[in-house]
Amino acid sequence: MNDHHVAWKDRLGLNRIWEQSIIRCLNSYGTPGFIDDVNLFHTLIINIKDGPQLRKIIDDYYNNNIMIWINNGVEEWKQKNKAESSMPELVNRTRKEFKNFYYPYFLSFIMQTLEDNGFGFYHSKIEEDEIM
Repeated sequence: MNDHHVAWKDRLGLNRIWEQSIIRCLNSYGTPGFIDDVNLFHTLIINIKDGPQLRKIIDDYYNNNIMIWINNGVEEWKQKNKAESSMPELVNRTRKEFKNFYYPYFLSFIMQTLEDNGFGFYHSKIEEDEIM
């Protein structure tokens, strides 16, 4: 019999930590700390043994979407701003502006992925877990 069962990670309190991270990200939206808060939240996501590979799903989205959008935006900016593109501090500022633009989408994706996967639950055979 398959059913939803609390994952071992919940025993570590990750559901609570993820909830606190979401709240921290939402509260820091529009502030200089937003990017760091989203990055921290991202690092707290794990793959679930015998369950959803949350970290892999989120890393794939980050690498194949968010980073590509940011890098393309920076490259386009460099093409339009040849003189400024030789100044690392301006390139870094521009990269941060693109992160500020795209990271809300990344945060939404992380939250949606957790929601779609039961936010701390996975399918398991209850009788196997009861043996422990």
